[in-house]
Amino acid sequence: MDPFDIKTYEFDLPQQHIAQYPQSPRDHSRLLVVNRSNNSLKDQMFCEITDYLGSNDVLVINETRVIAARLHGIKEETGAAVEILPLRPQEDNWICLARPAKRLKPGTIIMFGGDKMRAEILAELDFAGGKLIKFDKYESWEQTVREVGEIPLPPY
Repeated sequence: MDPFDIKTYEFDLPQQHIAQYPQSPRDHSRLLVVNRSNNSLKDQMFCEITDYLGSNDVLVINETRVIAARLHGIKEETGAAVEILPLRPQEDNWICLARPAKRLKPGTIIMFGGDKMRAEILAELDFAGGKLIKFDKYESWEQTVREVGEIPLPPY
């Protein structure tokens, strides 16, 4: 197994096995414990994690939140369907993943939620589907995205 080969991580994951809601109580979510001394795996609950941490271990907590930023829209000129996933802001613009990337050229105008949100493709970026996009100014960009967007689920 080559840990740097992306094909190593390909597997079938049926939709019904993807959690739609967090476990309740949260600390009863599943925890996969890897015993490196004998290469064994063990299913546990997260509330038992302290049983596996040593005095010199570090636990990093990721408190990021997924925003409802998968945006389905249409090209203003043709009405063709478009999907945009904003990744991160860059000054007044956003670095995004876009589909269908080949048909979204600089200057293309996209409408979301009818006329609730408007954006323009500014440039193509150097990664697959990458676009620099300028969204029109809104009183609250985040609120508008919540109204017209949806939570992105893999694959992005």
